Amino acid sequence: MGKFHRFYVPEAIYFVTSKTHGNRKFFANKRSAPILLNCIDNFRKEGRYLLLAFVIMPDHLHIILKPNAKENISKIMHSIKRGSSRLINQMLNRNGPLWQSGFYEQIIRNEKEFWEKVNYIYNNPLKAGLVESPEDYPYSSANPKVETDLEEFLSP
Repeated sequence: MGKFHRFYVPEAIYFVTSKTHGNRKFFANKRSAPILLNCIDNFRKEGRYLLLAFVIMPDHLHIILKPNAKENISKIMHSIKRGSSRLINQMLNRNGPLWQSGFYEQIIRNEKEFWEKVNYIYNNPLKAGLVESPEDYPYSSANPKVETDLEEFLSP
């Protein structure tokens, strides 16, 4: 059986999960998580996608995004993972994989599903016992100091 290829669905909104290699808690390091956050934000500012929600947990990333017309989810995730790996490995003076190969993506089909995923993302650090309130977690779109494109996306 050949390699499975992802389908590209124009105008789709994706809920993506990517785990660290060996489930290591790379992002528990207070210097690593900001690097990943910067990578995500830089690609957003380049206009590659609308960033709707995300959370960087110690050993994984959840992100909801809508690729622009010239991008696809595979290219975007490859860029985020490659860029963050290179910079974090440099900072930690290490070699080797930071991320597991591949990622899991799900197309969000309706508004109910969208808000379920956003709430899941917002509450992930709370459920993990990392904070007492989702807004307190610095590496999440639940934090009011973090910029996303959610308001733009929701505007008529």
